[in-house]
Amino acid sequence: MHQYLLTLDIKMLEALYIKQTDALKLRLLGGACWKDVAKQRNKITAIALAIHEKQGLPTRGVVFGETNT
Repeated sequence: MHQYLLTLDIKMLEALYIKQTDALKLRLLGGACWKDVAKQRNKITAIALAIHEKQGLPTRGVVFGETNT
């Protein structure tokens, strides 16, 4: 999936990110368990990493918003 995301331009990635986070919010507000949305959360993380790569920002070592640099 990551390779596919890198083929998209930054605007498409940002739109996809917003769409996916909105869907996740709705599921969580609707009572979904955190474990039940793990795949969706991982997809959002992959999109965020692709956005960072497109912007030329470091992605290696990124853990919960922190970097090892």
